[in-house]
Amino acid sequence: MGRSVAPVVVVFAVGCYAPQIHEGVPCGDNNTCPNEQRCIGGFCVVPGPADATPGDGERDSASDGRRPIDGSPDGPLAAIRIDVDGMAYTGVDYPGAWAADPGTSGICDGSPFASPTSTVNGTNDSTLFVGQMFNGTLTCKIPSVPPGTYQVTMLFAELRLGASPCTAPSPPSRIFDIALEGTTVATNFNMTSTGGGCAATGGPGRAFSETYTIDVTDGELDVVETASQGAAVLNAIELVQQ
Repeated sequence: MGRSVAPVVVVFAVGCYAPQIHEGVPCGDNNTCPNEQRCIGGFCVVPGPADATPGDGERDSASDGRRPIDGSPDGPLAAIRIDVDGMAYTGVDYPGAWAADPGTSGICDGSPFASPTSTVNGTNDSTLFVGQMFNGTLTCKIPSVPPGTYQVTMLFAELRLGASPCTAPSPPSRIFDIALEGTTVATNFNMTSTGGGCAATGGPGRAFSETYTIDVTDGELDVVETASQGAAVLNAIELVQQ
C-alpha cells in the first residue's frame, strides 16, 4: 500500500464500541497519559516514526503538506484502524494496531455476517476479513477524527456469494455505490467480481482493499454504501492522515 510513514494510532470508543487496546484513550486530568504516551488532540498516543524531526531519515511533514494532529511541523499524524465486526488485531499485510468493533452497535448499522471458514484467501490478515457488516444501505460513522485530508482504505472479502464454501444465493453479485463525507467515490462497485467470488478458504476469490482520499472537517467520517444489487458490506476500515 506504499506506506512510508508509520502513523500514530488514535483509537476511541463510541456507543458500545470498546477497543481492546490501550493506545488512544482520552487524556486524563491536566492532560496526563500512562507510560510513554503523550496527550495529543485529547487522546493518549504513542509517538512513532512520524514524530521524528527532519534529517533523521523520516519524511519532513512540513515540506510535503501532511498535517500532524498536534499542529506542529513534525508531530504525529492521525491514523484510525477499525476491524468491523471483529477483534483487536495487529496487522501484517495491513500494518498497525486495529481496534475491535462489536458489529451490532458498533460503527456500522445493519447486520453482522461471518465467514464460513476461519481464514480467507489472499491475505495474512484473515482476522480483518472473517467478519463484516451488511445492509441494503450500509451507514458507518467514525467519530473523533482530527480535521485533515485522509487516505481511507476499505477492506472487503466476499463471504456469502460466488461458489462453495459460500452459500451463493441469488443475486450472484453485490453492487453498490460508496460515498465518503457525502462525496461519491465509487459508482456501481461490483465487490463480488472485483474479489473473484467467494473469498473463504476453498473458494475462488480473495480479500482485497480499495483506497480513496477525502477531507474530514467536522470531526467524523461518514461512510454510506448504497446497494443496487445484493447488499453492501464492509469488513474493516483504515484512515491515515496525509
